[in-house]
Amino acid sequence: MEVYTEFLIRIIICFLLSFCIGIERQYRRRAIGLRTVILVSLGSFLFVRFSFNFPGSDTTRIAAQVVAGIGFLGAGVIIKDGKTVKGLTTSATLWCAAAIGILTSAGLLFEAAVGTLLILFTNIVLRTINTKINRLSGNLDYIIYSFSITCEERIEDEILKIIKKIAKNNHSIIKNINNNETESGNIKINIDILIDQKNDTLTNEIMQKLANKKDIISISLNKKDKNYLYEEEEL
Repeated sequence: MEVYTEFLIRIIICFLLSFCIGIERQYRRRAIGLRTVILVSLGSFLFVRFSFNFPGSDTTRIAAQVVAGIGFLGAGVIIKDGKTVKGLTTSATLWCAAAIGILTSAGLLFEAAVGTLLILFTNIVLRTINTKINRLSGNLDYIIYSFSITCEERIEDEILKIIKKIAKNNHSIIKNINNNETESGNIKINIDILIDQKNDTLTNEIMQKLANKKDIISISLNKKDKNYLYEEEEL
């Protein structure tokens, strides 16, 4: 009975600690949020717990395999988007969540609690410091423009091809593309493009290329806040 009580205490602590980590990711609306972080941590806990039920075996072997397995899972979160890489923070957080599961399963509850606090400190407090360092380093020479284009569905692919080609030629990065069908049956394309402030000729080039297209119903252009970039990078 004592063994079951110990198991319940440890797995509940594992759940609560991973919940704290997952709620931060969920609040930021990341691809891997609350449930995924908790499941990774609980899965790591249960795999390691299995090895502890066989005292004569190498109890560290399964833990080592869990670390390797989470590495593959974390790699699937990382996305290369043009010159930028997204998902590194979330991937690292997922890896840390697995470590919390392993620690709680081994009965190292204090270490797991301290680890959770430092993970949250890194993702919340150091996030602000990271942004300030980027500002001080002068890496803010960019503009983010949002294009909104309403057109007939049959030329959607052609428009996207034109914009992607111009963006590539101007060494700019397309951050986001959304396609929605309007009530009239046309397509509304929303595109966010990151443009170097020192070479801001892309907007004129796109507008000139699309201005002569008869099947384009409307085009609008808006300038976005520079801080938008950091929200996209810190997945």
